[in-house]
Amino acid sequence: FLDKEADPNNVRRTVAMLKDGGVTSVRQTFSWCEIEKSPGTYWDAANNKPTWQKFDVIVNALNEAGIGILVRLDNAPTWSRQGKTNMAGECQRGPPNDLTAYANFVREVTAHYRGKLTAVQIWNEPNLTNEWGGTLNVIQYTDMLKRAYAAAKEGDPAILVVTAAMAPTKETDPAVGVSDLIFYEMLYQNGAKGFFDAMAVNVYGLGEPPDDRRLAPDRFNISRPIYVHEIMERYGDARTPIWATEYGYNSLPRGWDGEPSIWGPNVDEQTQARYLVMGLDRMTEEWPWMGAIYIWGFRWAEPPGQFGYQGLDRGRPKPEPYFALVNYDFTPRPSWLAVRQWARNQTLRPGRFAATDTAIGTGTGWTRTDTAIATSSDAALPLAFTGTAIAVTGSGTVSVSVDGVETAIMRLNETGATTLADNLWDGRHVVTVRLAPPLSGGANPITLPVVRLTGVTVGRVVPFGWVQPLVTGGAAVFALGAVMVLAIESIGAARAALRRRRIRRAAAVR
Repeated sequence: FLDKEADPNNVRRTVAMLKDGGVTSVRQTFSWCEIEKSPGTYWDAANNKPTWQKFDVIVNALNEAGIGILVRLDNAPTWSRQGKTNMAGECQRGPPNDLTAYANFVREVTAHYRGKLTAVQIWNEPNLTNEWGGTLNVIQYTDMLKRAYAAAKEGDPAILVVTAAMAPTKETDPAVGVSDLIFYEMLYQNGAKGFFDAMAVNVYGLGEPPDDRRLAPDRFNISRPIYVHEIMERYGDARTPIWATEYGYNSLPRGWDGEPSIWGPNVDEQTQARYLVMGLDRMTEEWPWMGAIYIWGFRWAEPPGQFGYQGLDRGRPKPEPYFALVNYDFTPRPSWLAVRQWARNQTLRPGRFAATDTAIGTGTGWTRTDTAIATSSDAALPLAFTGTAIAVTGSGTVSVSVDGVETAIMRLNETGATTLADNLWDGRHVVTVRLAPPLSGGANPITLPVVRLTGVTVGRVVPFGWVQPLVTGGAAVFALGAVMVLAIESIGAARAALRRRRIRRAAAVR
């Protein structure tokens, strides 16, 4: 919620805490209505400054800290919805009358921040009428997604496009909403496949523990994304990852007398902390198709009791701020301490990563550019990972140790991957590389004064004999330590069917 911060010091303080806590990607709203004041106009006449200014501060601060950014783009300007206004002021819910206007805005944002954003998310919860601003229309949203996808890639070819996350609901009245599962299915039926790089879901525990494996269309727990993945499998899209763009548990204080929570039974602060970490463990360890995970949210920007109200309007306090990891005064809640420890302990997991990924720390002696990390000294670069094999791309000659044991001196393959270690036991390992001393070579010893790494790939042979191949394309980012893999091979119909049978047996036992 950095867009709501009036004080730039709070932006800097938030970013510093995120970096210290091992957070490497954030999800941040950029409201269309705040940026494009009239068609093609990005100037705040009332304050005589560019409308980008506030958002530039946010993007630059996060970039300097090495934190990736998923930008959610919604909240239409009133000028784009003539005759359909449903809110007071310059911001409206729902799509513009002409979807081309939104596509143009997406192109403008991605071009303005080219190279500075990880991904853009196209709208929010279009399966609810209060978010879509009128009659639900999956055909219209699919059209929006397709146009936005093309526009985003024009603005920044490297940007990732993420769908809106649907609100988990069993609602059947179109005047209120439609089931998230139905909406996801209809996206595919209307041709959305191929027009997004990640499918977004909202994952709320609703008071149930994260190891609750019961599955039913009208049950809302951590297990619900399994249904979404099965829909993607049916439409031949299992290689596309799912991102949890909102994940959390609500923890209201004792004696709560504000508005009632709609997020299931309340959990206390210690349970909130424990459940968040349990859920992160489950999603990263059990679901190879789950990518980035964003906890909702870090800190609410409004003073206590003022969230959801404007000016002198004061109603009963709302429960949303008690999803927070830290309080308004920045004091950590137990959940932040637990998540911070979890994130700091993470390793690279199976997938392919740019060497510049913030999950790969360089330490002293290694320098980072936009495309690589390099050294001309014998400084060690430890690569901690969980898996059975690791390979790198780059150039130079390195000495390699595996879990503290020197193993080899290798000349890196400049046109492909060089395997540093394989056939390891399935678990956590540390492979360390450093610039090798000159190799003897007769009258002309081989001397390569620089090591340059551009990529790291982690592979895993899983316990039951299934081989999860190394990723064949894409990139990877971390969000709270959870790996997002852009392209991952399907493990096959037999494994998927077996997993479903195991899950359903477990559900029957519970």
